[in-house]
Amino acid sequence: MSKTPHVLVFPPLTELQVPSALYGRSTERWKILAHVVAAHVRQVSMDQRASVVLRPGEAPRLSIIGWFSQEEAAHIRAAIPWFINALSRLRLVDYTQVEAGCIRLGEALKSRLQDQFLEDASFVGIPRGGTVVLGLLSYVLGLDQTQIHPQDLTCGPLIVVDDCFLSGARLARFLEEHPSPTEVVAAGLYAHPDLRTAVEQVQPRVKACVTARDLTDYAPEIYGDDYEAWKARWDRRETGPRLWTGITEHLYFPWGEPDYGIWNSETEQTDRAWTVAPPDRSLEARFSGQRGSEGAVQIQRPASGAISVPPEVFYATFSDHVLIGATGSEECLELDGSAADFWMALVTCETISEAKVVLQRKYEIEPERLKSDLRAFVETLADRQFLETEGSVDAISF
Repeated sequence: MSKTPHVLVFPPLTELQVPSALYGRSTERWKILAHVVAAHVRQVSMDQRASVVLRPGEAPRLSIIGWFSQEEAAHIRAAIPWFINALSRLRLVDYTQVEAGCIRLGEALKSRLQDQFLEDASFVGIPRGGTVVLGLLSYVLGLDQTQIHPQDLTCGPLIVVDDCFLSGARLARFLEEHPSPTEVVAAGLYAHPDLRTAVEQVQPRVKACVTARDLTDYAPEIYGDDYEAWKARWDRRETGPRLWTGITEHLYFPWGEPDYGIWNSETEQTDRAWTVAPPDRSLEARFSGQRGSEGAVQIQRPASGAISVPPEVFYATFSDHVLIGATGSEECLELDGSAADFWMALVTCETISEAKVVLQRKYEIEPERLKSDLRAFVETLADRQFLETEGSVDAISF
């Protein structure tokens, strides 16, 4: 699988889009966010030549730079906007809220179902969030241990528990895998009201779909006049069982985040969306064995002086290579050898004189030849808008 260089830039982010409840309040939040993204990039590509670049400052920016296959790059392009939108729709559910939700769910089940139904019912949790909720719900309802995860699911009614119902896909798959004639009730902490209605209408075995709290559908707001067309496109896609289509809050539970699907328009298939929580805030991420992000984040300090990097330009270093790209451009410049050294000297040294000293030590080149080569290098990259200068290049003292 051939790989080519890519520079994929995130849209601007504000502090409100990077919630302090999850990432902290200091400037370190941006580094934490960069490491979360880098961990996903490591999952996408096993190639070590990939990095997340953070440019700090008053308006922090992120970019993903490296060598990727077309399929890997397509996934990243699809994942970035979803990741940003998920941050803006984030709904943090802590353990206190989980307990309160289980109490509320128990009360809703008692209100909707007869006492005899609950006494006769078996309870099973859909792994893995559903099993956590079922454990707490069993205390709320005072369930007998024989009612929880029995081997025989055909004796009496069955209550299927999950932490949330988003599209109905997990519930539909569970019902397909357990095709018994048992009467079923679906119970969860979160769902959109229209999904609950769809479950009861589409699934003949389901007597009721009961949840503790409602979710909001943001799709009409996001897509506006294109909402009906967007919904129709999803309904035409072969994505497996789906009982309802919408975009709700991005739920975060202490044990992890639900699986969300994103549409990859380049591969015309559904990809798994990126989670947003830092690894230390999610049991799933901490113990899943996923590859970490150590060494996968680079900090791009703003360069100042006669020669600097424009705000829309991002770069990353990989051994003796430098990749450079700009926001909104498909062009990616790959530098190696002396060109890479020239670039790094110019963007990391405070003055041109200091950069010349660094390069002189490495190449032992004649001062006039170095001056000429450096001027030509700056002219070329300034013409391509990868560097910017104060005034014309001719006015700069090399």
